Amino acid sequence: MLTTIRMDSNRITIQDHFMFGPKIKILPEQIFYQNEHTVAFVNLRPVVPGHVLVCPRKVAPLIKDLEQIELFEVMKTTQLVSTMLSVFYNTENIHYTIQDGPNAGQTVSQVHMHILPGIDQEILKAEIYNKARTLEDMQQEAVQYKEQLQLLSDI
Repeated sequence: MLTTIRMDSNRITIQDHFMFGPKIKILPEQIFYQNEHTVAFVNLRPVVPGHVLVCPRKVAPLIKDLEQIELFEVMKTTQLVSTMLSVFYNTENIHYTIQDGPNAGQTVSQVHMHILPGIDQEILKAEIYNKARTLEDMQQEAVQYKEQLQLLSDI
């Protein structure tokens, strides 16, 4: 199944899923933004509400494995997504994390940026959820972020 979505003035065709690392399928319902080089999607096990991920389309275990344009695009998408989360969660405080390699805490062998809105110090009292969320919960969150991004692009 192929889906065509519109992003800015570009048209992007994607497959029925995105491979996050070598083994994890991210379904279109989890994705709220993508371009030629990057994908942003909701997190299966968020630390706080709004904890999302941005990663390059290229499966690259470490930052050093990315081309400069890919790293630039990850940061550019991170800036866009964090701006949206700031508006959505009414906060100027955002936490960014990249765990570059298994000894740095990386659990998926794919470069990815964790973006966590800092909502009323929630990050300081957050516990990693032990149970995974449902696809329906993640889909609902992704739809809200898509709508917020659309509102920002209309400004």
